[in-house]
Amino acid sequence: MTKKQTFYQVGICPNCEEHTRQEYVVGIHEYGQELTKHGRRHLYGDLHTLSLFRCNGCSDIVGYRTYRADAPTIDEAETLPETWVFELDDLETDSYFKDYSSLIYSTHKPNVERSFERPLSVNAPKKIRTEYQEALE
Repeated sequence: MTKKQTFYQVGICPNCEEHTRQEYVVGIHEYGQELTKHGRRHLYGDLHTLSLFRCNGCSDIVGYRTYRADAPTIDEAETLPETWVFELDDLETDSYFKDYSSLIYSTHKPNVERSFERPLSVNAPKKIRTEYQEALE
């Protein structure tokens, strides 16, 4: 039995910091309108890949939509592995999956309270720290 290869990306979870790692769970292609030529399936209008990840920071499931191409052939679209999205990671050009993908789903809404509760620097004026703390209450 072959061991399943695990893929990771550093994503854009609405609950975690930007550098939090996410583990790939599953992907599926989303095809545009099917076009025919001489009565045979020929092209799809477009191709996107929907990918689900589990965030290592908060354990939420997050979903992304990644654009692949306009008018791919039926064969190209249906034989493309869902993990092609990891080919977007290129350390030589500083290109990453998240630069080409849109967050479309998260199992939980962002924790707004947590995202705004950041301690102020001790160097902030006391009056500002006091008002900030009152605003959080």
